Amino acid sequence: HRDLHSFPTRRSSDLTTQATTTTQATTTTQATTTSTTLPAVVHVAVGAIGTYQTTTSDITVVDPSRSTPDRGDVAGYTGRTLRTLVVTPVVSGGGELPVIVFAHGYDSEPETYLPLLQAWASAGYLVLAPESPGSAANLPGTPVRTDIAGQAQDLSFVITKALSGTFGSVDPARISVGGHSDGGSAVAILALNGAYHDPRIANYLVLSGAIPEGVDGTWGTAPESGRLLVVVGDQD
Repeated sequence: HRDLHSFPTRRSSDLTTQATTTTQATTTTQATTTSTTLPAVVHVAVGAIGTYQTTTSDITVVDPSRSTPDRGDVAGYTGRTLRTLVVTPVVSGGGELPVIVFAHGYDSEPETYLPLLQAWASAGYLVLAPESPGSAANLPGTPVRTDIAGQAQDLSFVITKALSGTFGSVDPARISVGGHSDGGSAVAILALNGAYHDPRIANYLVLSGAIPEGVDGTWGTAPESGRLLVVVGDQD
């Protein structure tokens, strides 16, 4: 038998270190996994005209990257200010709304078409009608007919602002554009000219529009994407 005194003597500091080490070695940490359930997206249903009450307001958005043309004696300037008539269906509980962005005709205003825009909104569409800086009737100077391509780009810009939440909650899969007269020609540019193609658009509505002259790009005979409805008459 070995003498007890022959075993090495442990100091109290050694015991303390061992206890601490043992405790650290045997301690385990259990990670807590938290699962988050996202709320279901509600898509507002489109109904018959008159299904929803509507509200009307103005929201102004500005595109600093493009220019406003001269309007007669009134000089153009950098940037395009787009006062936008917003007609909204009143939907209980809210949800993502389908969108129609509408282009007015030459020497007119969005309000000229208010009965039509309200009818669309009463069926469940969020209707956005920007005032074109080139062709609108009530802006300073004389309206011009040489800014139709600019009006087409105005519609795309308003779509961008809509998708950013400027006008409320919208459904990115249900975006349509429509227009009358020169505004219809602006929609034709988006539908048929590859240089102005906007893949976010699902439907195009041309009311008494035409293929405008002097617009660069390649013209096709079918929409770049989505569906196209053209309404014209022999007296247009």
